[in-house]
Amino acid sequence: MSPSSPRNRTGFTLIELLVVIAIIAILAAILFPVFQKVRENARRATCQSNEKQVVLGIIQYVNDNDEKYPSPYGVDGSYIPWHDGIQSYLKSYGVLHCPDDTLTRTKDDGTTLIPNATPISYSLSVVSDKWPGPGAAGDSSWQDTRFSRAHAIPGSADSTVNSPTSTILITERFRGPHCRENGGSNANSGLDQWDAMYQYGELSPLKAHNTGANYGMADGHVKWMRLMDTLQKVGDEQTIEDISTQTGIDHHGWGGGYTWDSKYFGMWDKQQ
Repeated sequence: MSPSSPRNRTGFTLIELLVVIAIIAILAAILFPVFQKVRENARRATCQSNEKQVVLGIIQYVNDNDEKYPSPYGVDGSYIPWHDGIQSYLKSYGVLHCPDDTLTRTKDDGTTLIPNATPISYSLSVVSDKWPGPGAAGDSSWQDTRFSRAHAIPGSADSTVNSPTSTILITERFRGPHCRENGGSNANSGLDQWDAMYQYGELSPLKAHNTGANYGMADGHVKWMRLMDTLQKVGDEQTIEDISTQTGIDHHGWGGGYTWDSKYFGMWDKQQ
């Protein structure tokens, strides 16, 4: 038999190897996004589980504190961060961290690193924390106006929440200073939809999980939604235009001069 006979071949030709490599590359290109999505779904599920525990902890806190919700840092005069106030019901700070929140924690200056920080990835929903803005109608405080008391959950009585199943209680908020070790207000205040849209833009934590985020509702359940889904009309809710007309104060934006592009405050407003 000739030495060049096909039966004596012990390897692949260059073309055959290139074909195999090309097939592997195509399969990898197809499967890599699938694996990425599976991993992201796992992180989202972990975040939902964390938020569920946090929301149930807040509800227990409300039951033990005269049916009143915790407040953002300093608003109620106690200067106890809300996540510290509910810690006895959580037993761990780990549930306050979303696995997609990988930001390095810093001091309020944004540059001084905090080693071994305990990240806080969630904030209270404060639809009207800055509504209608600093100095409006004689109020000098951003966080305690008659409008915030009327429309925001933090610090209010449970009985004032008209529709717990559709009212946001906590949201995702990834910030460098947002950690247990940083005692300033930047670490512990709440999040409203203006901050989510304008302060963070495309980096908004409300796009943390596949263009959306997890929201913990006042009745205890957690739901993934896109930001604008949370701003649809709920029940007999009034439009922002109507509220502005009735009060004589522009509610389209806050002190930063932004014009909000939604007709409703939606699920962020406890009076919906």
